Amino acid sequence: MKVTENVKIKELVSENISCSSMCLTVDWDQFDASLSSNIAVGLSDGLVSVVSLSEAQMQIEHTWKPHMFEVWTVSYDSQRRGILYTGADDCNFCGWDLRESSYQPIFRNTKSHRMGICSIQKCPAWENCIITGSYDECLRLWDTRLMEKPVLQESVGLGGGVWKLKFHPSNGNLVLAACMHNGFAIVRLEDDGIKIVEEYKGHDSLAYGADWFKGDVSKIERCWLGVPCIESSFHQEEHLLDGTDSSKNCGQQKDNNIATAQQIASGNSLDDGPSGKINFEERACERACSLVATCSFYDKALHIWKPKTPVYDAILDSTDD
Repeated sequence: MKVTENVKIKELVSENISCSSMCLTVDWDQFDASLSSNIAVGLSDGLVSVVSLSEAQMQIEHTWKPHMFEVWTVSYDSQRRGILYTGADDCNFCGWDLRESSYQPIFRNTKSHRMGICSIQKCPAWENCIITGSYDECLRLWDTRLMEKPVLQESVGLGGGVWKLKFHPSNGNLVLAACMHNGFAIVRLEDDGIKIVEEYKGHDSLAYGADWFKGDVSKIERCWLGVPCIESSFHQEEHLLDGTDSSKNCGQQKDNNIATAQQIASGNSLDDGPSGKINFEERACERACSLVATCSFYDKALHIWKPKTPVYDAILDSTDD
């Protein structure tokens, strides 16, 4: 893996949020990307600050103390203007309407999480739903219309707090979870529960950082490995780069008529005859792949790996009827 050393990052603006506390988490309000300029910051003393950005200037608009201990996660609701969720080491899960000046929570759940709350994410494919991850090793699914208790909760893995949650960029039912002492997991949100579909145990230290690659996987794999991303089986070697070996072959080369993720999602990828209908069962090996980057704490390791889980199973199954 090559690390670029000559890239220069220019600081545009900065602001001292606190003189005595650490900034632990940030989230940018994405409700309206063309207008939004608010950033929420969670602090180590239980405070939360909202910072506005305009004309290359930052200004602290609001600061209040919603929690007793470290605020590990703040998350704006991408579908509801001005709604912010916070979670902290005091096991409190809170929602706030920033359009109100009273700083009274629209909800405060103190009983569901048995340990600190590490991650909060809005579900892109499920209206009125959010998920939370906690040190208590559970991933929970919530309906924002009823916050007294989670709709579903399921352990992501024994011995690992759910530190980071990331939804797949194009399939809102798949979630990547960093589970601290228990590696990484991919879970699928389903109508009747939360299903663990894959685990990755390639790290030797605390699993903290995780994210999906958001570009064209086929292009990046051709660049790295000289072969297409489509495998003859999704149960071949999934680990592409671990900082030491960047030459593993990711699969056998197929014909040039390979469907992209976007084409498969739309159902217009390949022509199977006059009807134009795709036989997805026969072309299962051509389903779009994903790429994941994960990092761990003490061993300072960054891994890039390809999940065995086909991203568009749900879409393909419904299209094949």
